[in-house]
Amino acid sequence: MTKICTITNDDIPDDNGDENGTLIVTKVVVNDSGGEKQVSDFTLSIGNDQVTSGQENSVIPGAYLVSEASDADYTGTIGGDCDANGNVTVGAGETKNCTITNDDLTLVCHVPPGNPENEQEILIPDEDVAAHLGHGDYLGACTGGGDDDGDNDNGTLVVTKVVVNNDGGEKQVSDFTLSVGDQVVISGTENSFAAGSYQVSESSDDNYEGTFSGDCDAEGNVTVVSGETKTCILTNDDIALEELCHIPPGNPENAHTISVSQGDVQGHLDHGDHLGPCDGGTLIVNKVVVNNDGGEKEVQDFRLYIDANIVLSGEESSVAPGTYLVSEAPDEQYAGTIGGDCDTEGNVTVGEGETKTCTITNDDIATDDGGGGDQSGELVLAKSVEPLSVSAGQQVTYTITVENDTAVAQSFSLADVLSLGTNGGTLSVTPASVTAAFTPALAGTFSGTYPDFIVTNLAADAVITITYTAVAGSGGIDFNEESVFFNTVTLTQEDLHLQARAGVTVRGPTKGNNGGGGGGGTRHGGGGGGGGNLSSDETGKLSADDEGHPEEPLTLGFAACMMMDMLGEDLSTVIVPPFSYPDVRRTHPRAACIKLAKQLGIMIGYGDGTFHPDAPMTEAEGLITLYRAFHIRYTPKVPLPLCRDLEAYAWYRLPISQAVHDKIITVEDNLCKPYKIIDRGTFNAFIAAFGAL
Repeated sequence: MTKICTITNDDIPDDNGDENGTLIVTKVVVNDSGGEKQVSDFTLSIGNDQVTSGQENSVIPGAYLVSEASDADYTGTIGGDCDANGNVTVGAGETKNCTITNDDLTLVCHVPPGNPENEQEILIPDEDVAAHLGHGDYLGACTGGGDDDGDNDNGTLVVTKVVVNNDGGEKQVSDFTLSVGDQVVISGTENSFAAGSYQVSESSDDNYEGTFSGDCDAEGNVTVVSGETKTCILTNDDIALEELCHIPPGNPENAHTISVSQGDVQGHLDHGDHLGPCDGGTLIVNKVVVNNDGGEKEVQDFRLYIDANIVLSGEESSVAPGTYLVSEAPDEQYAGTIGGDCDTEGNVTVGEGETKTCTITNDDIATDDGGGGDQSGELVLAKSVEPLSVSAGQQVTYTITVENDTAVAQSFSLADVLSLGTNGGTLSVTPASVTAAFTPALAGTFSGTYPDFIVTNLAADAVITITYTAVAGSGGIDFNEESVFFNTVTLTQEDLHLQARAGVTVRGPTKGNNGGGGGGGTRHGGGGGGGGNLSSDETGKLSADDEGHPEEPLTLGFAACMMMDMLGEDLSTVIVPPFSYPDVRRTHPRAACIKLAKQLGIMIGYGDGTFHPDAPMTEAEGLITLYRAFHIRYTPKVPLPLCRDLEAYAWYRLPISQAVHDKIITVEDNLCKPYKIIDRGTFNAFIAAFGAL
């Protein structure tokens, strides 16, 4: 019998950011007994990974074993944050330092008691030398009796630098200049000096504290003895920076927190700064909505911003001292003014401990209904049928919708008319199949039988949906329109018909002057088939005046039209169904663009099903839209740019990372600014850059 075991290894993400810790292994070599090896002659390891002395190593939090390749000529001891066996535990964000010290063994000629003729050369630790000498052994190689002092009057001095970065310091051993007297020396290197007294020193650094150990005293003084090796260890430990609140002279409202070295603290205090971070300020944005010309929006319908951050009306926002821009998403149906502590452009400066309040007032703009031209709808009707082609005996389903855009519609009736299909086919309605539903529920009442329907008390912003089935006669039936818009009185469109009567004023999208049948103009884009030549404003297509204002804020709806304009889409054929998005009315001037952008998969709205057509577009939203429009795939494992405002698992991580990779955007001050509001000119520049990829 054969059995198979499978071991699965899953690679661990390496983008742990600040969750990693740091482990530094420092090698110190002491050659005071004739040894000649240097730091580079020893192999250091963390677990199975070789490391370099003094180097910072980023490690996942956990337990590690620090070790080295053994050397028979040296003793090895481990200290610092490691235990004597080299074990150390590193936590998230922690820095641990382990030091491995290797001291060369002393060559001694061992003279066995009672057997002096059997001398043996042995290597022993320094601490055992005195005991051996006390029992008749002598230093150096065996000579048959006594030691050889030699004739070399020089001694050896080794200066070893150890750098500890546990408070944000970043310097390495090579960043410090070491000296013995006036002679510059290299860390860990043996230097020959005549016997005498010397002082070891280094280049000073206010951000590090230096201490001497080994054979040097606390001031760095050491005496070199002829034939001996002395080792001085100079350890530099980084000093934690002091956090201060810096108050610029003459501009106290621009106070901000800074970090300075200990040596600079007193100077800042003498000029009015104080210890610790600056106390934050408070900024409140209040929204006031005035509906005195038929407007219906409320405070929560407006999106408010402090810089690029969304805030709620009346909410206290804690901010660092500084200057901020208060703004809102534009709305073409309301005039907005900014006041309070903000200037007319929305700029406000918040000082340390201050509270500032800005008020944005939106007053609805009266609609000019005169002239029968651009009039907003009261009742908007649509009719559709599916499928568009059936065989004899098969069913089709009709759907009639009436959307009430304004006040309560007290009573109106509908008379439905069937017609021949484009192939001359006929239909017979199943009266019992007629159903009606209101959105929201109970938003009106319905009565009547096919083909006459009566609707009463249809609430504002409500929709009634009427459906019924019909059976195709011999030869089947074909239709050439999926959905139809109708004008004021005779609502006809080729082979699908609907009539309004009983004096109800019905305004809705009508065909243009080349579309046949139908009355005055409309602001809606994209009527039914044969839709005529609507103006650029009516279709949502961009006009020369639109393109002439690159500095204007870019709304999501306007961006949809820019994309359709770029792709050359024909908006005159777009059928806008009611409530494609709950916050995009049929009357919205960009409705056709928004629908087509969704169909093409370029702009798909928010997770809650809304689109926010009048909200400003952010940089991240603009980039993801263009990557979809140009069908550009993200590079596999595209590197994550070093941006403080780019969350590793945010929805915008890939488009922002790819845009930096493609040089569409640049990183400034470690910021990618995914929520930065962009204007029309910036979006046009993005389009040009994508076209060049």
